[in-house]
Amino acid sequence: NASELPLAVYNLGMALRSLPRSKSLGVMITASHNDWRDNGVKVAVDGHIPNALDEKKIVSLMLDVQDPPPPNTHKAPLTVGVDNRYSSLYLCRILCLGWGGSTRFIGLCSTPQLHLFSSQSYPNHKTFNLSISDLRSHWTNNLTLA
Repeated sequence: NASELPLAVYNLGMALRSLPRSKSLGVMITASHNDWRDNGVKVAVDGHIPNALDEKKIVSLMLDVQDPPPPNTHKAPLTVGVDNRYSSLYLCRILCLGWGGSTRFIGLCSTPQLHLFSSQSYPNHKTFNLSISDLRSHWTNNLTLA
């Protein structure tokens, strides 16, 4: 249930900042095969599903959150995409708070698109620290009805 996810998503953001800086990281906020009231996350490391070692490290870091968290030393932004569930933008904001670094928000997209964007370097792509107004503006400007 999406109402139970904020703490886990925040901890995920803090865990990702502890991974090696050479990794390109992406998170897709989606639960594509679940009921519309549920939500979840899919992580991309270097444009792919995390290998067993990265996955184990991420889970371990999520369970052992430091207070206060270490500073974010990643030079590359965290790439984040969302689906169209009601809770997606809220969970995106919580993730970014945990991440604590620059974010490349690509908006409404599919998981394969997130993998592609998170594996690419776009030197002219704007990165920023997300606010709720940024998210609402992006969501409104990029949502089209068929």
